[in-house]
Amino acid sequence: MNMIELGVAIKEIRLQKNIKQADLCAETGVSRATLSRLENGRLAELGIRKMMVLCDHLGMALHLQAAQPRPTLRILVREAAEAERSTKEVITSHRQRAQRVPVTKEAQ
Repeated sequence: MNMIELGVAIKEIRLQKNIKQADLCAETGVSRATLSRLENGRLAELGIRKMMVLCDHLGMALHLQAAQPRPTLRILVREAAEAERSTKEVITSHRQRAQRVPVTKEAQ
């Protein structure tokens, strides 16, 4: 889960519980600007203590799980090259089909 997903989850739970941003901020000590940026996906970093306080006040819990392995640069480059080849093949195929379509008098 990334910061955007965390912010969306916090906002959804806060709204479900009919808690105003100002009230949650007053109870947790998190500034309203910080909470707003978190909920709207514009906060790059939030300390773990603040996140835990927010979650605790909303009845949420943070759970750890094994991370998905990230692709290496070599894998990303290979996937990009394969996608580019595939795109070129599709374009070439469409162009060849377009050249084979007979032009009728009505189309002229």
